[in-house]
Amino acid sequence: MNTLTKDNVINGPTSSIDQLRQLHEHILQSVSDGVHVIDTNGIVLMENAASASMLGWCGDCLVGKHGHMAIHHHHADLTEHALTDCPIYATIVDGQTRHIKDDVFWRQDGTSFPVEYTTAPLRDDQGAIYGATVVFRDVTELKEAQARLLRMAQRCPLTDLPNRALFSDRLKLALALAKRNQSKLALLFIDLDEFKPINDSLGHAMGDALLQKAAQRMTTCVRQSDTVARLGGDEFVVLLPMVEGSADALSVAEKIGRALHDAFELDGNVVQISASIGVAIYPDHGADELALTKSADIAMYSVKAHGRNGVRLAVTPDPLTETPE
Repeated sequence: MNTLTKDNVINGPTSSIDQLRQLHEHILQSVSDGVHVIDTNGIVLMENAASASMLGWCGDCLVGKHGHMAIHHHHADLTEHALTDCPIYATIVDGQTRHIKDDVFWRQDGTSFPVEYTTAPLRDDQGAIYGATVVFRDVTELKEAQARLLRMAQRCPLTDLPNRALFSDRLKLALALAKRNQSKLALLFIDLDEFKPINDSLGHAMGDALLQKAAQRMTTCVRQSDTVARLGGDEFVVLLPMVEGSADALSVAEKIGRALHDAFELDGNVVQISASIGVAIYPDHGADELALTKSADIAMYSVKAHGRNGVRLAVTPDPLTETPE
């Protein structure tokens, strides 16, 4: 039995080709990226150990099967992935190397995982294409890390509600849809009354717990299509993207007010707060994000100026007093 060594590969007179092939096989099986090889008909010719492991197939069980139908048949959203739209198939057709950063492969058990891969043509000595290689890696951890970073950028870390930036994006989208559909939406500005004394007397930990519980109560008062966001401190905002009119919005605002007025238990301490809520309706109280936000904010401060713990509808702007554009 010949032992594979560097000297044998370089100097061996008769078995060096076989030993070189063995070395190539060892290298192929040792790499951590999956290597998947198909012929021009899409039939799998070989898989390395990493590919078989990631795809959940035993050894060479995938060899002889149609690669696209076995591991690339659907997109991540479960829509069918047509062979004619497959980058790997396209490489066999046009001979172009492709690097795909966002795709999914499917395991034998029917589950999928995100992958990044490079597909390149295989050519014979005359340059004719006889297949393609796919070198891929599982990017689940990378995708999860990216999702966490995105969540941190768009969410309040304390309450997990959308932050100001994400809320602004949703409001812009809702306004565009309302304008196109000639429908109404509502914006609620909410400020927690008497939060600061509780935060000062019981400590910031209890204040944080109160904000978390208040956020949870507000969320239970709205529909799944609505958005509750924290702007900062004890200021919250609610977007109701579809309302018939002010009566609908005022009803939701009063429901939120009642929910926040119920006593909170914080680590054995029972505390009670209230809320000052301003309500603005598009297009009645503003035709854009700035105007609508200003109207809701003014209405909220009007509640605070008149004793707090209440709901107030914004005042419809007087067109005679508006500054012409």
